[in-house]
Amino acid sequence: MIPIKIQSQYSIQQSYLDIDDAVDYALAHNIPVLGLTDFHSLSGSVTFVKKIKSNKDKIKGILGVL
Repeated sequence: MIPIKIQSQYSIQQSYLDIDDAVDYALAHNIPVLGLTDFHSLSGSVTFVKKIKSNKDKIKGILGVL
């Protein structure tokens, strides 16, 4: 399974998921790709890209907006 549609705490009133927790979970469970699709916001993209880049040999990231 490749989760390509997760929403973070930056999707106001949509999710409470912390980006660091999501990436750490994906790394711990050998998930090779993770997609962040926050609702009407790109605010979480900076945090997401930094976390993905720090683990670039283990995981790839996809950005999107709903």
